[in-house]
Amino acid sequence: MKHQIQDIASLHTSSIPPEDFFLLLSFVSRKSKEYLIAHPEHRLSEIAYHTLVSLIRRRMNHEPIAFITGHKEFYGFDFSVDRTTLVPRPETESLVELVLEDLDRHIGRLPSRHSSIPRKPLALIDVGTGSGNILLSILKTLEKKSLSTKFSCFGLDISSEAIALAKKNARALHPLIRARFLQSDLLRAIPFRTFDRFASVHILANLPYLKKELYRRCPPDVKEYEPETALVSEAQGCAHMERLLGEIAVLHSIFPELPFDIWLEISPEQTTLLPKRIRRLLPASQFDFQKDLTQRYRFVHIALHA
Repeated sequence: MKHQIQDIASLHTSSIPPEDFFLLLSFVSRKSKEYLIAHPEHRLSEIAYHTLVSLIRRRMNHEPIAFITGHKEFYGFDFSVDRTTLVPRPETESLVELVLEDLDRHIGRLPSRHSSIPRKPLALIDVGTGSGNILLSILKTLEKKSLSTKFSCFGLDISSEAIALAKKNARALHPLIRARFLQSDLLRAIPFRTFDRFASVHILANLPYLKKELYRRCPPDVKEYEPETALVSEAQGCAHMERLLGEIAVLHSIFPELPFDIWLEISPEQTTLLPKRIRRLLPASQFDFQKDLTQRYRFVHIALHA
C-alpha cells in the first residue's frame, strides 16, 4: 500500500489539528516539518505508517504531544519530558528572559576581576525545577557571554523522578556552568551555612499555583496526563509560594546583608492576592508584577536588598 504524505494528511488532519499531525509525522519519519510540507509525495514505510496511526489515536485521547514523543522544545533547546513533570510552557520562556536581565544587572555591580575584594559566587536556585528546563536554558544562554562571574547553581524538586529527569537533560545539554540537582522540599536541601558564601541569591520558582476551581476547568490534556501535585496548591493557589517566602524570610533574618532576588510564576488573578502575603512575610521587600508573552500577568519579582 502506498502511504504518501498527501494521502495520509487528507485522512487524518480532520482528527487532530494539522500542527499536531505534522509534529507526529516529523517524529515518525525523522524528517523536518518543512521537508514534509514541501514533499507531499514522500512515502512512509508500512511500519512508520502504522506507528503514526497509533500515535494519532493517542493524541485523539488528549495525550500531550510532548509525552507522546518524549521531547519538548523550550527557549530553543530540546528537553526530554515524561509524565512525572509538567510539560514546559511557552509563556514560561519569559521567566528565562527576566532572570537573565536580573543577573546582568547584578553582575554589573560586582567587583571587577582586578579588584582586591574577594569575589563570591552568585547563587542561582531553581525551586520546583521539574525537567530542569528553566535553569538549564539560563545556563546554556549564559555560555554565549564572556563571563568571569562565578555561579553556584541548584535545581531543587520534591520529586525524585523529576530530579532524575533534570539530571538526564543536564547530561544531554552539558552546560559549562554546572548545576546540582537535589531532591528537596523547597530550599531545605541547601544548608543555611552555605548562604554565607554567596554574593547574592537569585531564586526562581515555578511552584504549584492553581486553585482547585481553576484546575477543575483545565482541559483533559492537563488533568489526565500531568501530575496534579505539580499544579494545585491550597490557599487559593498561594500555599507553596507562602511557604517558600517564609523560608526566605528566615534566611534573610540570618543574613541581613545578603541580597535576594526572587522570581515566581503565578496565576494572573493572584496579583490581587499576593501583595498582602508578600508584605506580611517580607515587609522590607519591594515587588512588581510582570507579563508573559500573551500580555497576562504571570510573574512577580521580589527584591530583598540590604
